[in-house]
Amino acid sequence: MQQRIKSRAATSAATLTTTVVLASVLAACGGGGNSEGGGTPTATIASMSVDAHKYYSTATITINGTGLDNTLAVTSQACTGMTLASSSTSTTATYTCKVDGALSGTVVAKSNGTTIGSKSFTVPAPVVNMILSNQLAVNGTVSITLAPDKAPKTVDNFLNYVNAGFYNGTIFHRIVPGFVAQGGGYASPVTNLSTATLKTGLLAPIGYENSGLSNVSGTIAMASDGAGNETSQFYFNTNDNTQLDGRYAVFGTITGGSSVVQAMLAAPANCTVSGTGPVTETDCLPNPNVVITSATLQ
Repeated sequence: MQQRIKSRAATSAATLTTTVVLASVLAACGGGGNSEGGGTPTATIASMSVDAHKYYSTATITINGTGLDNTLAVTSQACTGMTLASSSTSTTATYTCKVDGALSGTVVAKSNGTTIGSKSFTVPAPVVNMILSNQLAVNGTVSITLAPDKAPKTVDNFLNYVNAGFYNGTIFHRIVPGFVAQGGGYASPVTNLSTATLKTGLLAPIGYENSGLSNVSGTIAMASDGAGNETSQFYFNTNDNTQLDGRYAVFGTITGGSSVVQAMLAAPANCTVSGTGPVTETDCLPNPNVVITSATLQ
């Protein structure tokens, strides 16, 4: 068996909430705070809240106090694109950002470089629901719980494709019994991979990210082009493939719909055998195609 997971190129024959946990303490209300080498604060905070429910979705930070229209700076290591709302005033400041890079974080407010308030938040791990169908026995939803705390770059890349609707209408083009089920690169219908073309709209590739997670059965990982570049193609591990660790980034786990995956593995397919001697591999293209009819962030 050729245990490699390459993103198959069109001209190549290679195998290739819950509510927020508000677990922090408002620091130094009224203008005190940790010095941290900053200047004297001119803004004060009376209250601070973070409304965040989902990973990769908008969080809203509301701050009440005085002097908030002058020297206030708000940041968070788990929230990108921090933006001050135009409706903000000197006594109420509203910020929005996208929860990204981690499941837990702290919003920090500073005045003249000195911390005057902070609030922590936690969101649940994101879940992508992928509906599969081949118009025969394969028909149902596979739920994938992602691990942005372990593989933030890889998860964000996957969610960018999900949120763009890229996976809708793509197929699982490679089933290798006892190894993997690979998809996310070709649009249905495909009857022969040697003449098929990849779906257009690929994003810029990302590099391998060592998540520390293992390629064990029931996990999802990214395929690559052999040079470590990853785009849209992913695979489900259908066996314990720990020999792939360190080369292919695992970024989530199948947490629902395992019977749908099993039906896909047993679906009618056109199979070819590659390799010689004891090192052979059976690659199967399901026929009719197993189509991802939709992939959405729960």
